[in-house]
Amino acid sequence: RKTQKRGRKSYYYKFFLSFIVVLLVPMLTIALIFISSQTIIRDQILRASQNTLNQFFLRVDDVLGEVQDICVTIVNSNDSKSYSKKIVDQFDKRAFYARKVQEQLKGYMGEKYLDIFEYYPGKDYVISANNASMDLESYYKRYYGGNGNDFWEEFQSVAQTSRKKPVLLSMNGKSSD
Repeated sequence: RKTQKRGRKSYYYKFFLSFIVVLLVPMLTIALIFISSQTIIRDQILRASQNTLNQFFLRVDDVLGEVQDICVTIVNSNDSKSYSKKIVDQFDKRAFYARKVQEQLKGYMGEKYLDIFEYYPGKDYVISANNASMDLESYYKRYYGGNGNDFWEEFQSVAQTSRKKPVLLSMNGKSSD
C-alpha cells in the first residue's frame, strides 16, 4: 500500500499551487492594464478639457478683439468725428446728426451685440444703434433697468469714463466678476 503524502509534497498541494499561479498571472496582468489605462484615460480627459478651455478663451479673445477694433474704427471715423462735433456744437439740430450716427453704428451691429451706443457726457446724450436717442438716465431706465437689474451707478460711471482706449467692464453689481 502506498503512503499518502501530506503537506507540501502532496499532489493536491502541488495542483492547488499551480492553479493559483495560473490564476494569478492573468489577474495581475488585468490589474496592470487597468491601472495603466486609467492613468492614460485621465491624462487624455485632462488634455481634452484643457484644449476645450483654450479654444473657448481664444474665441472670447477674438470677440473682445473685434469689439476693440469696432470701438477704434468708430472713434477714428471721419464721419463720426464730424457728426459728433456737430452734435456737440449745434445741439439744437442734434436729431439729424444723431440719425446719421445711428445709421453708422448700425453698420457695426452683428448677432453678438445687443446694442452699440455713443454717449456725449457734456450734453448727457446717448445715440444708440438699435434704440432711441435720449439722456443717459432715461436710456438706462428704458433699456437696462428693471428685470432685477439695478446697476445705474456702474452704468453711469462706465458711460462717463475718461479712459481714452476701449476697456471691458462688467455691470452686474459684482465688481469681482
